[in-house]
Amino acid sequence: MLRSIAHARLRWAVLAGAVLLTSFSLFWIVRAKWALEQAEADISESRIAFQIRPISDSKPALVDFLPAPPDFRDAQLFHDLLYICGAGGIWTYDLAGDLRATYLVGRDLPPSPPVAMAVGTVAGDAEPKLWIGTASAGILVFDGVGFSQIQLLGTGYGNITSLLILPTGILLAGLSEGGVIAYNGATIKPFHSSLRNVPVTALGGSEGDLWIGTRDRGVIHWKGGSTEEFHDQNGLPDNRVLSIAAAEDRTFVGTAVGAAEFRDGKYVRNVAEGVLSQTLLATKDHLLIGTVDEGIVDVKLSNVKGPRFTPVSDFEPHTARRLFEIRGIPFALTRDSLFEQEARTSLWTRRIAAESAGWTDRNVSALSVDSAGKLWIGYFDRGIDIADSGTMRRTVHVEDEQVFCVNRIVPDPHRNVQVVATANGLVLFSPEGKILRRIGRSDGLIADHVSDVAVRPDGLAVATAAGVTLFDAGGPQSIYAFHGLANNHVYALGQSGSRLFAGTLGGLSVIDAGFVRASYTTSNSPLKQNWISAVVPFGGGWFIGTYGGGVLQLDADGQWTDFPDMPPHTVINPNAMLAVSNRILAGTLDRGLLVYDSVEHRWTPITAGLPSLNVTALAASDGRIFVGTDNGIVRMPMEGLLR
Repeated sequence: MLRSIAHARLRWAVLAGAVLLTSFSLFWIVRAKWALEQAEADISESRIAFQIRPISDSKPALVDFLPAPPDFRDAQLFHDLLYICGAGGIWTYDLAGDLRATYLVGRDLPPSPPVAMAVGTVAGDAEPKLWIGTASAGILVFDGVGFSQIQLLGTGYGNITSLLILPTGILLAGLSEGGVIAYNGATIKPFHSSLRNVPVTALGGSEGDLWIGTRDRGVIHWKGGSTEEFHDQNGLPDNRVLSIAAAEDRTFVGTAVGAAEFRDGKYVRNVAEGVLSQTLLATKDHLLIGTVDEGIVDVKLSNVKGPRFTPVSDFEPHTARRLFEIRGIPFALTRDSLFEQEARTSLWTRRIAAESAGWTDRNVSALSVDSAGKLWIGYFDRGIDIADSGTMRRTVHVEDEQVFCVNRIVPDPHRNVQVVATANGLVLFSPEGKILRRIGRSDGLIADHVSDVAVRPDGLAVATAAGVTLFDAGGPQSIYAFHGLANNHVYALGQSGSRLFAGTLGGLSVIDAGFVRASYTTSNSPLKQNWISAVVPFGGGWFIGTYGGGVLQLDADGQWTDFPDMPPHTVINPNAMLAVSNRILAGTLDRGLLVYDSVEHRWTPITAGLPSLNVTALAASDGRIFVGTDNGIVRMPMEGLLR
């Protein structure tokens, strides 16, 4: 009996143990599976989605790329040819300085300025390639024959600012918002978790000794999987880093107020205090510093108070965008030239000069064609160019303390003048480009910052940052919020008959006979944004451009029409709208040009042939349309564009 009881207890104990063991095993199996799935999820989450596509050799038809400065940014030696990238594209020179090939942005390359380059072999490639970082089109890859494009699919990374290829076959890219990412030929992921979301401005060093310059956090030193930050509180001249250069055990970090020297990862001293160090080149006993307008500073590292190079003629560089070496010889890249430093004299000699563009800048803010067919070009901060209608070469340039930030250029046929709205008042020009009159607050303007102007038979209506000023025979009269204007900050004006439409930061106001008759905002109309950026009369009604809400139509009876095919959250640039033929053209901040067909009632996006997706100004003349962007101007035949 006792033996039977003992056997029964033993069986129950064995059974209970088996159950416990099974449960324990299942627990660890489930936990291991969960951990594995979690790890796979983490890996998947850390990877950045991207796509690679070849860039077509076909070029946009019927598009003229009008002359503009190349705006050189970087240079690399690849296949015994010198590749120089700039805002306008990529130029290839042989070692004798002769131009061999040109690849223009918008024609041969995506509509985004190249900003940085690197040469090297990434894992999986048999041969080195030329890698080109762009402002908004990802990374371009050139194998000596054709281009391909690597583009991130997510958002929030910002623009590429710098590239660095590591000896292990990893390509690092610094992003203005997304930190440092690494491409190994198959995947893209953050280089290290501690470097996520860092606003990167420069990269330097190597895989085991990496230096990351930032926009506002100083310089970050990554070594052995850990990071150390250096700020202005522990030696760095400034927290905004512009450049990095490494030589043996030394690293130099350039800022707007000088450079700092580090040795073996430790801060040592500051050099060239007060010098804006936008590019650096470190050698064994010298540090070359490229400045914005003070030439190139040569610092002898054995004597920190090294001499500053002062340009003595226009043939020597007053600035340097990029300093680099080719076979031990220092070179300096400027906005439109390449200089070589002579070993014996240390003087700089121009080796490459870009073909003269004629025009002053690429960042266009206003366009207008006068009655003689001359193209008037207003720049964001470089005044005005007037171009010949035949050659499209500059004939007149005007830039002074008032005429530099140009917002609008409008022809006035009643008085045979060109009216130019600037950030410092209104300026009237003769057809030949001579300044006839300057109008400011002392002349009755309610504010000097002028955004737009509307021409009237009896005078002018002027949009300012404090309201609208009307000039007529009776003198100036100003209308602002106290009189019912939707907002004091007025961006755009549109005139039709006696009615003046004022687009403001707070909505759209209708002015007639000197009084505000009505106002439209998001609260009493289909407007999606109160910020009105453009107003164009068309077919008895109005097309209203907004900053973030696309374009809407307002008819003569006050009825609004929304467009379902308008991309959501579209930003229409200030006064970048034009009515031509039976179409409306609208320039956007980042979607290129939108064209509305009033017969088919649909919008069509146009990006092919544009040097940038940021379309800032439009003009039309003699069957041609001029499209101004923040990266140059193109000319298109009207019929080809509007088909």
